[in-house]
Amino acid sequence: MTRSARRALSALTALVMVGTLFVGAPVPVRATPHTYYVGHLVNAYAPGSECAAPDYWTDGDWTGGGAYNSDNDAIQDAADHAANGSVIYICAGTYVFAEVVTVGAGVNLTFRGDGEETTLDGNDITRIFNASPVNASDQGGVLSLRDLLISDAEVTEWNAGAVVADGLSLDNVTITRSSGAFNGGALYAEGNVTIVDSTFTDNIANADGGALYAWNPARTVSVRNSVFSGNYADNQGGAIIGANVTVTGSTFTDNNANYGGAISASTTSVTSSTFVNNGADTYGGAIFATFSTVTSSTFTENTSYLAGAIWSWATATVTGSTFTRNEAVGTAGAVWAVTANVSGSIFTDNGSLYGSGGAVYAQNATVIGSTFTDNTAYMRGGAIGAIAVTIARSQFKRNSARDHGGAVYVTTPNNGGLRQLRGNTFMGNIAAAGGAITLGACRAPSLSEVARMERANRFSMNRATEQQRTNNVERLVEGSCGP
Repeated sequence: MTRSARRALSALTALVMVGTLFVGAPVPVRATPHTYYVGHLVNAYAPGSECAAPDYWTDGDWTGGGAYNSDNDAIQDAADHAANGSVIYICAGTYVFAEVVTVGAGVNLTFRGDGEETTLDGNDITRIFNASPVNASDQGGVLSLRDLLISDAEVTEWNAGAVVADGLSLDNVTITRSSGAFNGGALYAEGNVTIVDSTFTDNIANADGGALYAWNPARTVSVRNSVFSGNYADNQGGAIIGANVTVTGSTFTDNNANYGGAISASTTSVTSSTFVNNGADTYGGAIFATFSTVTSSTFTENTSYLAGAIWSWATATVTGSTFTRNEAVGTAGAVWAVTANVSGSIFTDNGSLYGSGGAVYAQNATVIGSTFTDNTAYMRGGAIGAIAVTIARSQFKRNSARDHGGAVYVTTPNNGGLRQLRGNTFMGNIAAAGGAITLGACRAPSLSEVARMERANRFSMNRATEQQRTNNVERLVEGSCGP
């Protein structure tokens, strides 16, 4: 008997047998939320516990008659009979799925297990939960998953190997080795997404979002205290792609994509999080976004062609964060942005292999109270390359550039920009010219402006290997910048 036939028969049975009790039969549909238990007959559950006498045995029969064909059938039967707001508790054990469990659009259900003792195994042939029509708009339902291990879920068409839903809420859930044929290796959501204390490893998307795809500009993604490791997307967001993404206290390691090795977003806010060894083929080894706000976070050994750690199309605001050994083949060893606002942060041993801006490259860079040490650029700006800058109360030590500006390279330091270089320390920086600073690839500042800037900062042991008169500051004129 097919699943659809069973469901029809189940509904008919529920109507005609109201008030009739059958020993050992699953409970009927309830009008109010209820907790249903699903378990294995062969498991030895604690005597007297709900799992010792569950509502649905995986070895049992459909409510409408006929034996379950696979473990997921019992879970599906429970979902079919659960009122909106119910909890389906899946007792400890491994449940091997032959097909997806479907939840009606707009319905709020919670599936809860016994932590990693409850494993839902897609057996490399099926998705686990489908709670929303694929590519439909948000219907308002929230699928909640608690204390579960989901593994080896896979679809060969459309999105999300493990779960498709409107809204999603995950707490203490691990999803591993799942793959989606298009967006979302593990999860695809049209509504708001909340992820807490969860782990995502080795999930793959053939397009965007190695672990999670949630690109709805009207919705948000919130991630707290979670781990993303070894996830991959062929295009954007090795771990996460979302329109509005907030991450707190989480770790991203060894995730990879073409854009945004860990996260791709329109707007992202990251606090107290760690990014290690993430990689992008093109932009943003860790983060690729339009607007990025990063606070009290650590970026180590992330790599990309451009922007080893963070790429922001508009503004990157970085506060109290640490960047170490991030690397770009081209420009910006750590951070690239149109506007970069950096304060109280530390940049150490970041590098641009064949471009400029060993640590930071921006059109407009504001750097306050930060430290740059041992950063390198193949071309210009061992620590910072920018069109215009404001740099104050910062330290630059042993940064180097092969060409100009061992620590800082500023293309157009006019319009008051030069007066915003003050209260900084430049020590032991080196370049072919402009051992510490190179000013003006066009319209170089006047000698009096340069002298005033030198008095406003401290210089020590900087070296220009080819133009020794510019050990500290170089005035560079390379051509016209227009009328």
